[in-house]
Amino acid sequence: MTTISRMTTESGAYTFVRHNPRKLTLEELERLRILHGGDLGNIVLPRYEISGAITQLDENVDARSLSLSVVLFNGDLGGSRDLRATVVSVDVNVSEAISGQLVNGMTASNTMAIKRRGKALDGGGAIQKVGLFFTVSLDQNEGVYAALRALIELSTIEVLGKLAKVPYWQCLQIDHSNPEVLAMTHDWFATMPAVERVRFVQRLLQQYQFYQGAVTGTLDQATREAIARYQAAADLIPSGRIDLDLYRRLINQEQPTRVAAESESRQRVSQGQTAPSTIMRPVLTMTTLRGTTPVYAVNDRLSLSLQVSEDAYVSCYYRSGKRVISRLYPNRFQQQARVQANQVITIPATASFAVVFDTPNTTEEILCMATREELEARLPSRLRPDLVALPVAQLEEIQAVFRQLAPDSLAEAQLQVQVSTPAGSQGRL
Repeated sequence: MTTISRMTTESGAYTFVRHNPRKLTLEELERLRILHGGDLGNIVLPRYEISGAITQLDENVDARSLSLSVVLFNGDLGGSRDLRATVVSVDVNVSEAISGQLVNGMTASNTMAIKRRGKALDGGGAIQKVGLFFTVSLDQNEGVYAALRALIELSTIEVLGKLAKVPYWQCLQIDHSNPEVLAMTHDWFATMPAVERVRFVQRLLQQYQFYQGAVTGTLDQATREAIARYQAAADLIPSGRIDLDLYRRLINQEQPTRVAAESESRQRVSQGQTAPSTIMRPVLTMTTLRGTTPVYAVNDRLSLSLQVSEDAYVSCYYRSGKRVISRLYPNRFQQQARVQANQVITIPATASFAVVFDTPNTTEEILCMATREELEARLPSRLRPDLVALPVAQLEEIQAVFRQLAPDSLAEAQLQVQVSTPAGSQGRL
């Protein structure tokens, strides 16, 4: 009861009811009716029942002793050490309160080993399926009882988290990248009804100020646009679709800096305040077929994809392994610099040219920039030619030009490519 109370102090997610509906007599029901002013509708009956048992209690599982004595001329010197271990396990299950039927998958089975060294006690245990290890300090009087309390509390957190499908691993300081957590969130997402998925996303996007509509469970255009804005700000592909990556970001309540900044900006705008112009810039994302940290071999070819959160003009530059800089986009084969919101642009889009990696053991780089206004006519002439070597020593020089021309609306994205396997001499267009 203490654990549940602490868990729900802020969220109010659970209400603890002591009476068992299966054992509720007519006399007790009449007493509750009078207590609630004669209205049976106000009586709160529990929906679930938590039951548990000590399923293992093995004392002196591992006993070791070591003694040493030395006979001296003036006396004796001796010492001894002993180690005893007690193993205690607790299983906790959730069942329907009315029928008593167990809820499949809503279980926790955890074990703690208590080691006694002389008169000192210490303990360690593991939350099964998530690999959590913890330690507790036990004095001579507490013994297994303190360990038992810890097991009950941890198991309660686990089963209630599974029941409500909330990230209970955060309470236990378990990283969400844990393989068992990833498997669990995959199952939660796969078994969630489509309407509930939309409601879940709408609620969280409301919280982050990305969605202003009602929680309807309908994946309408406004919801798709809100999803795409969040995905772009969270460095996901802004597809506007509800997928596993989006679900995991939201259920783990991940709010990266850019997401927080955009949320704050929208909140200020809704309150009639002027948000800083640096927050209202377009969001530009860039990736490859091998992700955002790609590794290519010599003679591999680059396929780049990019998106912007709103209509913008995009320019991309490429630095090869020999530090030769070329303009990659727009180019003579893809002349349209204007990219529509959430439109996926692939570079190269045709077989007319290719970016081939042939400088081994180097890091090559791609820089893309997006602005609301078209800057082509204002760019220095040395930055306009496409697919040829430019008289520029560093990409930072190009960044500086764009930052000067569009200080308030410029969005930037950089991608580094690792090239391996000895061969050739340099990246070429």
